[in-house]
Amino acid sequence: LVPPVTRLRHVAKGNLSTPSPFPQDEEDKMFKKRGSKEAGSKSQEGSSGFMEDMDDEEEVAAAMQQADEESEDDDDDDSASAASEQQDNFEIKATLVPDSGDHKEAYQGVKLFFTNRFDEADAFFQAKRTTVSIHSTAYACIGFLKAMLTMEPEDISDAQTRLNDASKLAWQQAGYEGTLSKISRLVTWSKAAAPSQAQLSARINVAETRLISGVLVLLGESVTALIRAGIGFKWAHSRYEELFKQIQSDDGKGVPINSSDLGGIYYGVGTFNLMLSILPRRLIRLVKVFGFESSRTKGLGALNACFNLGDQYGGGLRVPMSAIMLLAYHTLTSAFFSVPEELPNHIAKSEQVLAKVMVEFPNSAIFLYIQGRLERLKGNSAGAIDRFNDCLATQADWVQLQHLCCYELGWTYFALGEWDRARGYWVRLLEESKWSKAFYTYMIAVCDAMSGKYKEAAEGMQATGELSKRKIGGKVLPIEQYLHRKVKDYSLTTEAGLKSALASMLAWELVYLWNFIQGLPTARVAEGLAEVTAAQGRLGEVQKESSAEQLKGLESTLLCLRGSLLLNLGQFPEALAAMRECAARGVHPTEKWVYPHVQYDIGVILVTSVSGAVGNTRYSTLGQMLQGSGEGSPCERCSKARAAFKAVSAVKQDYNFEIRLKFKLQAAAEHAKKSLKGLKGGGAA
Repeated sequence: LVPPVTRLRHVAKGNLSTPSPFPQDEEDKMFKKRGSKEAGSKSQEGSSGFMEDMDDEEEVAAAMQQADEESEDDDDDDSASAASEQQDNFEIKATLVPDSGDHKEAYQGVKLFFTNRFDEADAFFQAKRTTVSIHSTAYACIGFLKAMLTMEPEDISDAQTRLNDASKLAWQQAGYEGTLSKISRLVTWSKAAAPSQAQLSARINVAETRLISGVLVLLGESVTALIRAGIGFKWAHSRYEELFKQIQSDDGKGVPINSSDLGGIYYGVGTFNLMLSILPRRLIRLVKVFGFESSRTKGLGALNACFNLGDQYGGGLRVPMSAIMLLAYHTLTSAFFSVPEELPNHIAKSEQVLAKVMVEFPNSAIFLYIQGRLERLKGNSAGAIDRFNDCLATQADWVQLQHLCCYELGWTYFALGEWDRARGYWVRLLEESKWSKAFYTYMIAVCDAMSGKYKEAAEGMQATGELSKRKIGGKVLPIEQYLHRKVKDYSLTTEAGLKSALASMLAWELVYLWNFIQGLPTARVAEGLAEVTAAQGRLGEVQKESSAEQLKGLESTLLCLRGSLLLNLGQFPEALAAMRECAARGVHPTEKWVYPHVQYDIGVILVTSVSGAVGNTRYSTLGQMLQGSGEGSPCERCSKARAAFKAVSAVKQDYNFEIRLKFKLQAAAEHAKKSLKGLKGGGAA
């Protein structure tokens, strides 16, 4: 998941395929260290100048180690800066005017996209994308949104090309000063001329394309990707801050700015701050190398300010993009990374945004898809299935969006235990999708195993092992690394191996790792507990088929699953007992993911019980139950939670789904800090 730091030197020499966040033209020279070589003409080969100061793997390794050590003991530094506790001011002194000309025309193309006329939208922007900056930027943003939704390599590559082209065009029209002009002003003590409205718009477009290009680079899920993205973020952040100050200063008083451009500033400031604020702490510390911090409060405030521009002059073309970003945070991200207590707030925020945006785009396939995700987050599986099917029925042109809905339907039916229905969607994806054939094949095999078709399941596992060896960008996908290990470690290519690995464990392990248990109906969770309990009872039967190491891995995994199922049934003391029994076994040689995940779960139970004691009535019963079972006072439980979170950070070995867990850990640690402040403020012992 985090490749060796030796990859940094290869990146510095342009030997890896991670795209650079910069087009290779003259503005890149602004970022190069003295003595660096000229950038190559291709966007994939021009990052050596930027990477020169990071071309020492020992230095980077030391920085990462220091970040880990500091994050364990630093109570005062979290992902948001101190400014995140303050209310940011988004009032402007510039004069807001309605969109006109190219901006008004570009919004029509955006409307085509969000009303499912995807091919028409592409054709609309193609006409002017090489000459009109706002058209080129809108075309690039659409490509970015497609890439973020589908995660298809072709879509990511296409989006990066569009962004590079849009950035070049916007730079040409931005009217930035050259070096000689700056020197001349210094000599004459003269002030730089204010940009025209067209130049201001172009500068916003440059910053936006650089920013979201950096977001694409972050998909690499590595330190290397973070450094590349950080370079783009650094430049975009500086430009946005300049633009923000300009429209809020006396110099900008009365200067006209249209709603699309104002929305562009809000959108950029909001996206930057929100994206960086949710990074794991060790990455936050590495980000500070680039000289900036982030504020989640400021990020959400700016995105809401952009979204609320929809009430004035139609709001401009950034309004639906800000809605996507807000929904991504409150619906998609929170499904993985929020502690249970925070979910009601995320759900309420998502419903507010969707209610508003669906008035403008009532049958938008994209927003119908997000509605499906929201319904599943609320625990309404039937409603989620209806929305995903609505999305499928609404459009057929964007095949990747169809595949995305099939993926969600496959997961929903899989978590509900409807194996035949789930299998049908995985089969369709295997036949049509270009993503991970190994993953789809594995899911089909698990469905077969859960249906008692062990022969077919074993054949599917054999195919999974063969398919999971392919490489993209020089490395195997993290999910395929996990699948390959499971097939190999438990001999899943044989019927005997499948039976000894316990099919119910394979299925519930996936449901647990994808964080679906919390949204399941109580009856289904109870079924899961019965299945896991039965599997635990069969461990003696499968002992002859398994090695001692395999048996210990099965025992640890089943204890972890049992604890999570008990937790979601409200049996908190019993859940803690199962989790602690699992944690006491330490890090298993192959199932390394179990120990850090179960320690995280222990911490979440304890810290949630603390927040209930602080004043959240929803979890007051949990606090009483744990205090009555000998877990101690709120402060004692908070200390135990922090110890559990530190145990997660203390695992230095790479393990499956590490990046996901670190994001979850960051959110839980922030929640623990708020709870502790509440206890201190309330005078709790």
